[in-house]
Amino acid sequence: MPARSVMPAKAGIQRRCWERHWIPAYAGMTSRKPGPAYAGMTGFLPRLLVVGVVTMITAACASDEPEPQGSVAESVAVCEDAAVREVVEEFGRQLRAVPLLADDSILVPAMRQAYGSLVTPDLLESWVDAPQEAPGRQVSSPWPERIEVSSVTAGEAEGCVVEGDVVFVTSADAGEALREPVRLTVVETNGWRISGYSSEYSATDDSTAADGNGLTAEGGEDAEGSSAAAAVEVIRGYYADIDEGDFRGAYEAWGDGGKASGQTFEEFAAGYAETEAVSVEVGDPGRVEGAAGSRFVEIPVSITAVTASGEEQHFTGTYTLRRTVVPGASAESRTWHIYSAEVRPNS
Repeated sequence: MPARSVMPAKAGIQRRCWERHWIPAYAGMTSRKPGPAYAGMTGFLPRLLVVGVVTMITAACASDEPEPQGSVAESVAVCEDAAVREVVEEFGRQLRAVPLLADDSILVPAMRQAYGSLVTPDLLESWVDAPQEAPGRQVSSPWPERIEVSSVTAGEAEGCVVEGDVVFVTSADAGEALREPVRLTVVETNGWRISGYSSEYSATDDSTAADGNGLTAEGGEDAEGSSAAAAVEVIRGYYADIDEGDFRGAYEAWGDGGKASGQTFEEFAAGYAETEAVSVEVGDPGRVEGAAGSRFVEIPVSITAVTASGEEQHFTGTYTLRRTVVPGASAESRTWHIYSAEVRPNS
């Protein structure tokens, strides 16, 4: 029956059916003058006609009834399943087990073991083919410890959309170091699996990603001194300041105005009270890697210190330097600062 068609009625009251059809009032279906063939059926035939027509109209209304709107509610209810959060949280715990800087012979098996039961085969293979797109552990410190879920909603196309933060830490005692906002798509396919993963900060959001060492496409350092070579100069300047007794300058080489050292300025300066001289040899820096809107680089060092009593001491270790690449960040935060250090005396 065409939309909004009208059935004739002798009574003036009609009722709409799903905003499309009209059901005629019963008065319009009666007959006061039955023909000869209907003799003796005056009461029966009109009732039969009424029942038949009403049945057809009811069927037409039913065929045009809008689809129930329960599918959206069902999707929301499905995404409230605790298993959706659990697969994301377990994925977060596995991030540290995937060493993205390792050789493929180590990285690929680690990725399959850590992520194989948590992500879809298509997503896993895309990461195997392009490890630079995969999440995992970029540097020794900080490392991704967990994903804290902030919201779970029904996806527009399929599955559930999970938003939250990857939480990075430096040690069990230091606690949280920084966060990286992430968005995951989780689908039900023989159990819940992650089919999509994206972070707020891409791995190529500034020129330092050109060759991994902060060099531009032309081969030079960018104007902000963001190359690994610039980070090396920070370490050299740090030990030059200590050797000259400029402890304030050395303290401020650490991030957050020196607070990243984990000491007050007074504590930091007191640590060198018995140091007469110090020098450093810097090894080749590692690749500049990205995580959580920042860039990190590791620099190996060999340190020689002479105490006030004339004793010579030797140390080796690694410094991790950090700079931010978040749009709108201050010029100071976009330059290299010491983020953490692992230095031990030689045996």
